[in-house]
Amino acid sequence: MGQYWKLVNLDKKEYVHPHRVGCGLKLGEQISSHPGTGTALLILCAAMPASRGNGDLQADPGVVGRWAGDRIALVGDYAEHDDLPDEFEAESIYKRCSEDGDYEDITDMIVPVIERELNVKFVNPSGGWGHWVDLEDA
Repeated sequence: MGQYWKLVNLDKKEYVHPHRVGCGLKLGEQISSHPGTGTALLILCAAMPASRGNGDLQADPGVVGRWAGDRIALVGDYAEHDDLPDEFEAESIYKRCSEDGDYEDITDMIVPVIERELNVKFVNPSGGWGHWVDLEDA
């Protein structure tokens, strides 16, 4: 079956759900998907409070750079306590990234930024693993 992974901010207790940015839960699926969790990570970690020239993202307060300077990890559902420092309780993080957990899913904040910057639309008719549609091809 394999291990499933989520992109988490250990300081803010937030996460990005891979299915909701168009990729699978396994690491191989995530590294081969674009846009996906890698794109979300770049948006969230850019130490850029405002656009500073061509090639920068449009400023989007609260999203672009939201995780800049924070402790970030990809945490799997097979994580063990020693995978991260004791304070994080690594073995419980994946489960805490759920509707009943104490980590907040911020994926809905990221999707509009990806759509705008890449001229794509996220399509998720079943509510599960969605996909991106290039608006220039539509």
